[in-house]
This record gives sequence, C-alpha cells and structure tokens, in this order.
Amino acid sequence: MNKVLALVYLPLLEEEYDVFLPINKKIGTVKKLIIDTIFELSEGNFKKTDNYKLYDRETGKVLDNDCFVKDFIVNGTKLIML
Repeated sequence: MNKVLALVYLPLLEEEYDVFLPINKKIGTVKKLIIDTIFELSEGNFKKTDNYKLYDRETGKVLDNDCFVKDFIVNGTKLIML
C-alpha cells in the first residue's frame, strides 16, 4: 500500500476533504498538492500560498515539511491546514 487516506479540515472554508497521500513523499510536497487541489475545488475561494501549515488535529503538532508522510500519517489521520 503506497497511499494513506487522511481527512484535511480547512477552518478558513469550514470544509473537510478526504485526501489520499503518497507515503513516500515529503509533507511539504503533499501540502502543495493539497493546496492546489483545494484551490481548484473551491473555485478560487482558497488562496494559493506557501504560508499554510499542516497540523495533526488530535495533538495540535505541526507536521515538518521535510519529514515523510509514512512517518507521521496513517489511514484515518485528521489534519488541519491553517
């Protein structure tokens, strides 16, 4: 299995999105993919910027952009993007 399913909550839009994340990519890379996807899904209501951070919704811990997805995210992980 090379992907995990995570739930990403965006307080700015008050929306949640289920996303499949490749486990062999770095958090920073998948964060950019999430931003691009949500920008398209929100029809431009979500601004594209590198200032967003991903947080673990359970612990509140910021996910480091240089760490791999497989080290911090498992199926069912809930994330927040701020």
